[in-house]
Amino acid sequence: MASCPSCGTENPEGSKFCNECGTALSAPGETRRRLVTALFCDLVGSTELGERLDPEILRKVLDRYFDAMRAAIQRHGGTVEKFIGDAVVGAFGVPEAHEDDTLRAVRAAFEMREAATELDAEIDDLEVRIRVRIAIDCGESFADESSAMQGRIAGDVFNTAARLEAATEPGDVVVSAAAERMLRGRVDMEALGPIELKGKAEPVHAFRVLEIRSVPARVETPLVGRERHLRVLEEALEDAIQAQACVLVTVLAPPGVGKSRLAVAFAEVVGERATVLVGRPPPTGTASRSLRSSSCSRRPRGNPPEMPRLSRRRSANNWSRSPTARRWATALRSSWGWARRSQPTPPGPCVASSRSSP
Repeated sequence: MASCPSCGTENPEGSKFCNECGTALSAPGETRRRLVTALFCDLVGSTELGERLDPEILRKVLDRYFDAMRAAIQRHGGTVEKFIGDAVVGAFGVPEAHEDDTLRAVRAAFEMREAATELDAEIDDLEVRIRVRIAIDCGESFADESSAMQGRIAGDVFNTAARLEAATEPGDVVVSAAAERMLRGRVDMEALGPIELKGKAEPVHAFRVLEIRSVPARVETPLVGRERHLRVLEEALEDAIQAQACVLVTVLAPPGVGKSRLAVAFAEVVGERATVLVGRPPPTGTASRSLRSSSCSRRPRGNPPEMPRLSRRRSANNWSRSPTARRWATALRSSWGWARRSQPTPPGPCVASSRSSP
């Protein structure tokens, strides 16, 4: 008999899929030690939801909640290890490992929190709240590398993440000291001090994640020997301003030689002469012009990064009616090669910086 890793149903030998839930059945993969990042997300006030909502409505709300949480984890390269009641357990680093798995977990956590905020706004007329607490820990685990074998990871990271989440305030994303070391220089954090957790012999040092840095700390270093390249970029900017046209400059060099640092230095040189937009594609997925540009335009009119997508859309819709927005749209179309020949780019300099790989 073959046991389903998802629902536990016993299936006849030779079955390729579970007869109960449809999960793919496969032979266990190689089991070995892996560095795993565990994400534990819990729905705050789920008991109140059950008391106040009709069972049918509750089921629909929870289905949307679970779908959004699963999508966020998978979009950033993680897997849903299991669901425990209304809690979602995610794993990063297995079956496929990445150099930034802990950062991916934080990105997923931020997206999960935003999705919960949007769902909360959409069901506001039900007079209930959708809020989440999320905790992240990383460390060695003994893991089955088969992607179909959820629930086959053994290690203390999931226990620590679960206990840490229980001690977290609603809306917070909190990481352990082990995760903090992996994230240092990439996110802004606030130390919460040692926390006594149930079942843990020693207090656990925890950190609240405040914001993911758009430019990692390693880029914030002195620029040496790039004066000539800066002059070339400055000349291109002056040409664009004089001609009232878009100019594309592509910096080509092997990884690690300082392309991003050069872009940061040029943005500082530009100063007040032009508006500077910085676009960075996410570490997952395929980089493209539209993807990089969407990250540039994600914060119209000074919207804070934590503003939910629904509010950003409303703000963007209002902003899009202004003459300034039409000028930006024309400039972007021109820079992408989409502008009509009869439609010149209106005045008003801007500099957009992006990179094609993380």
